[in-house]
Parts: sequence; structure tokens; C-alpha cells
Amino acid sequence: MPATKSSGYRFGPRELVGLFERYGMKAVHVAGICPFFDFLPTQEQASILEEGPSFETMAELERQYAEDPCVVGLSGRLLIVARARPSGS
Repeated sequence: MPATKSSGYRFGPRELVGLFERYGMKAVHVAGICPFFDFLPTQEQASILEEGPSFETMAELERQYAEDPCVVGLSGRLLIVARARPSGS
């Protein structure tokens, strides 16, 4: 189990999907929340976001790549959208 400063444990994307599937859910979307920044951002990262053009550029990159499987695992926070599997599936 990989340790983090904030929570002590961090799920990987595949592990999180597996957990949901074990309980009868089908993952529809898995996305990283701010995958290009640490959670909580370092002082340097926070100062980058204070600049308007830099913020807009990073926000656009985040939107483009939030669900990219190569990028999702970089995120300190994951968002999963799932739905219940129909009975008998």
C-alpha cells in the first residue's frame, strides 16, 4: 500500500475500479482530479496558478487529460462514476 502525506493510503485507478466491480458496480468514468498538481499543491505550484494565462492553460490541460489512463494514476485524487449492474449480470 503506497503511503501519502494526507491520507496514509492512495488507491490506484485499477484497484478502485476493481473495488466498485466487486460490489456490483460498473465503472463508467475514472478521472484524475488535478493530475498535474500535488494534493495539496506546493507553494511553487500554487504561485503558477495565480497567473491568469498559466491557470487557463493548466485548466485546459486538466480537462483534456483528466480521463487519459496514462494520466489518471498521477492524480492524488480520483473521481469514479459508476452505475449499478442490472440484476442477474
